[in-house]
Parts: sequence; structure tokens; C-alpha cells
Amino acid sequence: MTFSMGMAAALGLALLLSGCNADPVPRPSGYFRIALHDTLFSAGEVGCGLGFERSLAAGLMPRLERVGDSCWFDLVYPQYDARLHCTYVHANGAEDLAERMDDAFRLAYEHEVRADAIGTRRFNRPDGTSGISFHLTGDAASPMQFVLTDGADDFFRGALYFNRSANGDSTQPVTDRITYDVARIMETVRWP
Repeated sequence: MTFSMGMAAALGLALLLSGCNADPVPRPSGYFRIALHDTLFSAGEVGCGLGFERSLAAGLMPRLERVGDSCWFDLVYPQYDARLHCTYVHANGAEDLAERMDDAFRLAYEHEVRADAIGTRRFNRPDGTSGISFHLTGDAASPMQFVLTDGADDFFRGALYFNRSANGDSTQPVTDRITYDVARIMETVRWP
């Protein structure tokens, strides 16, 4: 039995010493490649009469929950595991519209705790449609949100969420591409 233990010790020592002769080769860190979608769009309508051009990379998924005159739907980006949660409401006058705008700002700035910064961009069309997009940097749960209104009766809001833990550095290229898609929606929206 001592022969086999001695032999095992000698073999282990030989393997240990032979592995130390080679110089270590540093390996680069691995990164996942994100294949971004093409910027192709199709005009269409949502079940509540709201129309706009949406990216062909996003599937339209109506939500079953409806509250009063609101219409909820998602634009789903399966290749990124992301959703743009959208709500359209036909407001009941200027007071209701102002309340909905205040609510949209509150919902966007709730992410201020995790965001490094929140940038805004204003949007105006000649037909009186105007809106604001919110761009949140850092590890906020929703890196981009928008609100759009005709200033009288119609209100449209959306918020982008990834179905993964928030990591702003990793999702930034995708967020930028979806932000481009949202800009197209804001430019082409047709109110019911």
C-alpha cells in the first residue's frame, strides 16, 4: 500500500511541476453581442383607434385590463426581452388632461432614486400635438418614458422596461434603438 501512495504522490508532483513551465496567457473579458433590429416601420392601429407607425421588430400585444376610457397595450421586443408599456386615454377636459400629465411626470421621476440623471426632450408637431420624452441614465428600472398629447382630449404615455435586472451600461445600445422607434411613434401618431 505504501508503494501505491508513493507512486500517487510522485505522479501528482510531476503533474504540478510540468504545468508551471508555460507562461500564462491573459484572456479578454467576454461580452455578449447585441444584434440590433432594422429600422423598418409599419403603419397600424391599436384596438382603441389610436394609430401610429411602429417598428417591425416590436409585436403589438393588447392588454385585457381596461379602466373606463383608457386603452392599455404593450409593444413587445422579444429579442431584447423588453416591453414598451403604453396607455392611451381620451381625457375628460383640460383638468383631467392636466392631472394625467402630472401623473406621467410623477411616474417618470419615481425612478430618480436609481437614475444617475434624467434628461428630457420636448416634441412639437404643427397640428398641435406635443410631448416629452424622459431619458434616464444609470440603473433605473425604466430607462426611457414618453408622454404625448393633442392638448385637448387625447393622452398617450409609454414606459420602457426590460425583463431583467437594471444595468444601464448593458442595455444602452438597445435603449437608444428603441428610443428611435419611440420618436417615430411620436411623429406619426394619429388620434382617434
